Amino acid sequence: MSSTSQDRDRNHLHQLFRTPFEQWLAAAEAWGRPRGVVILPYETFRTAERQAYLYAQGRTRPGAVITYTLDSAHEYGCAADWVPLVDGVQNWSVDLYNQIYAAVPPGDFGLETLSFERPHVQLKGVNGPQFNISASVWAAANGIRPNVVVGSVWPLPTAPIADQRRRVFLRGLNKKNVLMVAPAATYGGQVLERLPDGRMKVGALLLTIHEDGALSFDRAE
Repeated sequence: MSSTSQDRDRNHLHQLFRTPFEQWLAAAEAWGRPRGVVILPYETFRTAERQAYLYAQGRTRPGAVITYTLDSAHEYGCAADWVPLVDGVQNWSVDLYNQIYAAVPPGDFGLETLSFERPHVQLKGVNGPQFNISASVWAAANGIRPNVVVGSVWPLPTAPIADQRRRVFLRGLNKKNVLMVAPAATYGGQVLERLPDGRMKVGALLLTIHEDGALSFDRAE
């Protein structure tokens, strides 16, 4: 595959994004199914070459401008683009995107959207709370390198409780998130460690799963 080709392999997403995105996707599909709407993720990870190729469109290459940055969350595996299919046909209507986002808010799953690019969903906080920092700043602070496929899995693996000293056991906290019970493991290319206070250390991130199912991230000291 060319370095400028579109990649829609969800296994190339970072696990920090893959998990909430899959959960949101399942909820969106459940909403859309009785309405004849199918959700199709059509782009996941991007190389720097792919991002530069898209950025050139409308600038040095023919076509309309389709991206406003050379530093996208896609390059860290923390974003995906999707399109709704209605009766098998792609429907790019902003109204339909807004309807789906209103019915199944990405924010409920630790995700966020871009007002100027409706197909785009990314991990919440990648561009800061005010969308005023680049993805590279967030990634560097959290030990995530650009243009490197860390990889992810879905569905999340489980193991018997009796085996939790050697493997990871994940149990559902609610319909949205999962809680790791085992002390530590290597998972999706990242080292997961459960801390005494109940938080999970994922690389350079501290992940807190709140009672309402919300996720929050802090940088590990």
